[in-house]
Amino acid sequence: MSTTIYHDIRVVQVPATCIDDSVDHFGLIVLVGNSRGTTRRWEMEYFAPEAALTAYAVATSYYFRNGSAAWKTHRTNSAFDPGKWITRVRKAIAEAEEISVPFLDRTIASSGPLLLEGRRAFQDKTIREAFKAARDFSRADTGQPSRDFLSVHGPNEVK
Repeated sequence: MSTTIYHDIRVVQVPATCIDDSVDHFGLIVLVGNSRGTTRRWEMEYFAPEAALTAYAVATSYYFRNGSAAWKTHRTNSAFDPGKWITRVRKAIAEAEEISVPFLDRTIASSGPLLLEGRRAFQDKTIREAFKAARDFSRADTGQPSRDFLSVHGPNEVK
């Protein structure tokens, strides 16, 4: 059985006015790999208002109860437990970087060291359009990850 390895967790903040909404939205972005390989990739895991993102972290924390995921560390006990996952997500929300607003109407935008571009159906569309679609998806309250809207590229990615 392969273990998911989390190398980094970041959150990008998108101002409400940029996506025609009344509240800011936050994108949970993770750098993940697995214990069997050397590849690592950035993914936007979920996109929603702060309270919904925190609820998502709580709801998905069950995934970490059996040691199926670990934090990249050199210590012998790096396994996540549900509480560690929730704490790391809350900390990432508190340290969220705001998206570069002038780039939202382009096909590539930056947030700190991360580059965002449309994925799949949004590949040739603006970042604003992808964020609006991700917002609408999270409003549907499926509880499913928001991975199909944006591709994320950044440091420490290994393909």
